[in-house]
Amino acid sequence: MKIKQEEAIDMMGNSGGLIFGATFFKRSDGSVRSGSFRIGVRKNIKGNPRYNPKSHDIFRVYDMKKGYRSIPFEGILSVTLNGHIYTVEGGQHA
Repeated sequence: MKIKQEEAIDMMGNSGGLIFGATFFKRSDGSVRSGSFRIGVRKNIKGNPRYNPKSHDIFRVYDMKKGYRSIPFEGILSVTLNGHIYTVEGGQHA
C-alpha cells in the first residue's frame, strides 16, 4: 500500500512501542539501511541528547540489533507495521 511521508511519520510515531520495520536512506552517505526498530526505549540512555531530534526532522529509534539510530523523515522508503508493508510515495535521499 502506498502512503505519504506524513502518514509514515505518524505511523512510526504512534506505534505505541510496537516493533516496526523501516527502510530509509542515510543522510550521511545516501546508502539504504533497513531494520527492526522501536520508539520509546530507554535502555542505556546516558543524559539528554544535545539536540531536539524533531527540529532536525529525524526519529530517534532503537534498532533491535545495533542500539540507537536516527531515521531522517525525508529518507523513509517503507514502513512495515502489524504485518502490512507501506511504501512511501516520493521517499528519496535529500
